[in-house]
Amino acid sequence: MYIKYFSNSLKNEVFFSKQMLSKFQVIPRKVILNIGIWRREVEVKFKDDLEFNTIGISKYMIKDFTLLDSVEYEIRMEGRNLHIGPVIAYLVETKKENISSKDFQRMQNYYINYKDIKGILYFCAADQINIENRTIGGYYYDNSGENDQGQWKEAIFPYPGVMIKKRYMPPKVNEDIIDKLGDKIFNSFFFTKWDMWELLSPYENVRESLPYTEKLSNIQALDRMIEKFDTIYLKQVRGYQSKGILKVEKSQGGYSFIDILEGPTTISNPQEVDKFINELNEEKAYIMQQGIKLKKYHDRMFDLRVILQKDKSMEWSLTGIIARFGKKGSIATKISGGGFALTGYEALKRVFKMNEKEAFLKQEEIAHICIEACKKLEGVGNYGDVGIDVMVDENRKVWILEINKTHDHRFPLYSIEDTEMYHKVVSKPLEYAKALAGF
Repeated sequence: MYIKYFSNSLKNEVFFSKQMLSKFQVIPRKVILNIGIWRREVEVKFKDDLEFNTIGISKYMIKDFTLLDSVEYEIRMEGRNLHIGPVIAYLVETKKENISSKDFQRMQNYYINYKDIKGILYFCAADQINIENRTIGGYYYDNSGENDQGQWKEAIFPYPGVMIKKRYMPPKVNEDIIDKLGDKIFNSFFFTKWDMWELLSPYENVRESLPYTEKLSNIQALDRMIEKFDTIYLKQVRGYQSKGILKVEKSQGGYSFIDILEGPTTISNPQEVDKFINELNEEKAYIMQQGIKLKKYHDRMFDLRVILQKDKSMEWSLTGIIARFGKKGSIATKISGGGFALTGYEALKRVFKMNEKEAFLKQEEIAHICIEACKKLEGVGNYGDVGIDVMVDENRKVWILEINKTHDHRFPLYSIEDTEMYHKVVSKPLEYAKALAGF
């Protein structure tokens, strides 16, 4: 369905062809037009010369935002409510000035499956959100030019029907978006590593797959954890990737704090250890986490990135599993600087000498455990696109280390060069967003 503006109409009106009656059978004289969360009661008029697949809209009432007339829409009638959409906002940065030319190149790939999504898909930053007018400045990819030569254009859009939030929003803005959109927002709550433990550990079927976790407070707390688990890890509550992770071991010589990127620091004096802990917490709050005895592969640590997403079915499903192998002798699993990656299926066969059936069943088990964890997280917000860091220990037990809400969608491309998986990764969240918007 397409939009056609009528500039000579000075009323709140929409125009249908008479053939439209065959689609809806009954069309009220007045309907409530819904575009994103924008609503307006309008009078219905019929025009003989209007094409069947076109709705006419009075230019008079679309003043505060842009309703693109170059894209195809879907429409839905519920009682007197006429919905035109979907309208999907993709929040990619906190500040507009941080959206770079590389971002535009990446954002263009989200239009791969656009012919099935339709409507308005726009990309924006948090500082482009106007909570007074309920509008958002953003960018859309216009592919209506000759020879399919598309270009990025900037416009003002209404608050969307659904927002995919990949970056931080100031509390006042975040609260307003949640107030207006409700659960129709991805990542409504950006939980930390400590939040994840508090949210998931009460559920026994999930807790058994979580490394035991406590807050790092002082040397006494550290000693209690080391006594329980021999080896523990210190992690920043809000850290990402491998930054700030310390492996801690205790021996007669003192405490060894091994930075997985910078190497070891040994401290023998308990007072100095307390001082070291205080300095860590002053810079970034830290947690202590049970160390997992991993099965190594040729002296390489490895973990799994499990990509779970919702699609048009609105249910969690596995998009893919990628194994990351670190540099030989390193305690990190970074694939840069001497590491490499494999599909999860191939890694399970190589590392654990599994046959095809065993590797398949282990992947199914990993996906099931991760999906159960995601379902429990939905008690505090809506989520539809996560990258979960998982480890499998020497006894083939599955452990969930972290759930990443803003995982890098390009990872299947640069790690294992899997274009098909990448296309699924960028397409499925938009399928879910469309379904969440009611289309």
